[in-house]
Amino acid sequence: MFYVKSAGFSEKSPVRISEQLILWADLIFLMEYEHSKRLRQLFDKIDLPKTEVLNIKDNYEFMDQKLVSFLNEKVNNYLEKISI
Repeated sequence: MFYVKSAGFSEKSPVRISEQLILWADLIFLMEYEHSKRLRQLFDKIDLPKTEVLNIKDNYEFMDQKLVSFLNEKVNNYLEKISI
């Protein structure tokens, strides 16, 4: 079973990334490598969980169906690999 939460870096994000969310997570999926760098810079004082970059350009509107489809595909592929 997986528990999932979503957060973003933007002030427009419905939920912003926080230390509390990072400490809750066992794994963080990021859309771009730039997000990984930013996460490490913003939270350099805490031990980050494992991160996985999905290589999806961050140029979609919130809940864009194409984005949701990409996220589902990439996350499911990753989870299938680690379940083997």
